Amino acid sequence: MVRDLSLRLGHWPWAAAWPLLIVVGFEAGLGLVQASSGNTLGTTGTYANRDHYAGLLEMILPFAAVYALSVLQANRGQFESQVVPALKASFLLAIAAVILVAIVLSLSRMGFLVALASLLVAGSVAFSLRTWRVEYRVEGRWWRKWMPTAIVSFVILLGLVFLPTDPLMARFADLAKSDKVPAEMRIQIWRDTAKLIKDYPLFGCGMGSYQSCFSRYKIVAPMNIVDYAHNDYLQVLAEAGVLAFAAGLLFVLRVFQRAVRGILYAHSIDERNVAIACVASMTAMLLHSFVDFNMYVPANALVFAWVTGIAGVNAGKRRPRKPGHVPQEDPEALG
Repeated sequence: MVRDLSLRLGHWPWAAAWPLLIVVGFEAGLGLVQASSGNTLGTTGTYANRDHYAGLLEMILPFAAVYALSVLQANRGQFESQVVPALKASFLLAIAAVILVAIVLSLSRMGFLVALASLLVAGSVAFSLRTWRVEYRVEGRWWRKWMPTAIVSFVILLGLVFLPTDPLMARFADLAKSDKVPAEMRIQIWRDTAKLIKDYPLFGCGMGSYQSCFSRYKIVAPMNIVDYAHNDYLQVLAEAGVLAFAAGLLFVLRVFQRAVRGILYAHSIDERNVAIACVASMTAMLLHSFVDFNMYVPANALVFAWVTGIAGVNAGKRRPRKPGHVPQEDPEALG
């Protein structure tokens, strides 16, 4: 549905992302209000878990940041006012800043790391693309090609050092003990889950049955109930089996690959930047899924599906045969 809407709104490539920016901007603002009221355990917005709250924010952070860049890069006439675009870009950058601060205040370690990773991907691609591609040919000296990536990486490194608050640094320092599910326990859960996968390799133990089936293999935390594997990939493998897991993963990677092609072969600044935001957003969630179960939180799964829908507009685009050729839509691109 989102892909169809994005195709219908082809003249406004960012329109499908507006609802996400509005909702997540509200969630980030709510997190700041919670922090100002003296919350020391990490802000959660309307969520019950700070990691899942950070998972929502990290997916939309690239959209706010890259949208602002897109506004600044838009072609304008000589006599057009520069004030309105500047105000619009400033507003979007303010939303991005609020989202990033809310992620820091959530005290989610992985949320903070993957948020910076998504900004690294978005910034590196956005600022490097012009130096890498000139009329579909790679040109220029190597140091000019890599300089934007080096600068963005240095800025992200500074953020990694100076952005974390003292409570977040304390959580990194006490990695093994400060969580409800410590790192050592998660690793043992993954080992026990591997045994479950081994017994039900092809079709899994059934969607939604992880908790009941895992109790037979569980060695870790014998007095506690383990209802999630804290790793989306392992849990889908356990519940759906190798065949369904491979089908789902190939589909997501196909959309991801097409979004990357959309970056390279877009015929407008907005289309290119929307594709960059989608790639960075999907990268954040695919990384976070290694240590959490964001895909089993309906709100986060819905947002990820929304992002893949936006990215899906690139599924039918083919590589232009020559500069200036406009890619055509292929209705059978998604199979």
